[in-house]
Amino acid sequence: MECNLWHFKIGKLALACIRRRYQMQNNLSETISKMVQSLPEALQMSAFEEFRRIIEEKRHEAEWDRQFERKKEALESVARKVKKQIKTGQVKEMDYDRL
Repeated sequence: MECNLWHFKIGKLALACIRRRYQMQNNLSETISKMVQSLPEALQMSAFEEFRRIIEEKRHEAEWDRQFERKKEALESVARKVKKQIKTGQVKEMDYDRL
């Protein structure tokens, strides 16, 4: 593959983005660390546990989003099918007493 100036500029841009992201992550970590350290020792563990809970919640949300995105097309297909069935009168009202 021929390497030209365009490839060099794209590579340089990608590297700059990676560096910026790494620097931002370091800054966030440092900021959080300083915020926790600014608290009295008795409250530091409580703050740490709260951060842990928040991070775990955000991980769960991210996983949910990834799973939803992977299944989005199938869900949309089912929704279209149900809408069509409703429109053509193929759907009966649910009888909750029979559940």
